[in-house]
Formats: sequence, C-alpha cells, structure tokens
Amino acid sequence: MKINYADRRNDKNILKKNFKIMDSKSEEFAGKISLIEIEDLKENFEANRPDGMSEIVIAKDYKMMIYYPKEEKYSMTVMYDNKWNLLQWYFDIEKDKCQYDLGIPYSEDFYLDVVVLPDGRFYTLDEDELEEVLHNQLISKEEYNMAYETRNKVIQMIKNDFIKLCDFTQKSLESLKS
Repeated sequence: MKINYADRRNDKNILKKNFKIMDSKSEEFAGKISLIEIEDLKENFEANRPDGMSEIVIAKDYKMMIYYPKEEKYSMTVMYDNKWNLLQWYFDIEKDKCQYDLGIPYSEDFYLDVVVLPDGRFYTLDEDELEEVLHNQLISKEEYNMAYETRNKVIQMIKNDFIKLCDFTQKSLESLKS
C-alpha cells in the first residue's frame, strides 16, 4: 500500500510546491484540509476519462486541495488548473482513518478510487488492483469488503449531495486562498 501525505512529501514528480494546512471543525467537515500549489514538476499528469478523452490534472501552477476527514476511511483531493478552474474530485479509499506525522495528515491508500467530474459524473478506478491484492492474499476479504463499503458510501454522498459537495469545496478553497 502507498502512503499519501497531505504535503505530498513522497511524490517524486512534484519538485517544488507551496503548502498550507488548516483545521476544520465545521458542521460540514471535521478534519484537516491542505492546499498544494505546484510550482515545478518533472512531468504533467493526464487522467484518462471513461469517454476515451484525457485531461491534464497535474501541471505547473495547478493546485490541489486535500481533505482528510477525522472519522472516515477516505481522503478527497480536489484538483484545479492554473486559473482555479475545477478539474475533478478524487477520492482515495483508505485502509484506516487518517493518521498524523508531526501534525501532517497521512493515510494508507487502499487501491480503490472514485473520480467525480465537475458536471457530477463519476467513475471508479483501480478495481483490478484491489482484486489482485485480494487474490495474492495481501489483504483479507474483510478489508476488501470494507474498501467497497467505503466506496459505496462516497458514491451515495455524491448522488445525494453533489451541490453540497460543490459549495463546501468552494467555501474551503476561499478560506485557504486568503
């Protein structure tokens, strides 16, 4: 499993960045929210879409806000281009609730991901990787089921409250930008 740090310290593609972090204890969200502004990187990252198209989601001057909920087994990365246009929400299903290293949140990526596009369409990634680690007995059937339960919870949240998700991420973006 891969460890994801809020400051992306182990991301070898990002060469230089600005990093901010804040606590949130609002009714909408309890946890940590970080903002990474990419100043330099080795290469752009393109996301393939289900319709066969691709889109650059990580490039110089792009931004990422990463949400680590205190009581959930997922993290959410919201990606913006260099003009703060929303590109996607990316939910990493995590093995456990977020942990901390000197106040910086991190989590263990559990292979399964959900991508949400600005128009509300969404899709799941890396189901094959989750199947493979189960088949190779690197995770238990209970952990496998937990990953899908968490993914289903995220999908239900998107279906039920997409507008709330949009409003919330915009509000927290304004807080970290100032």
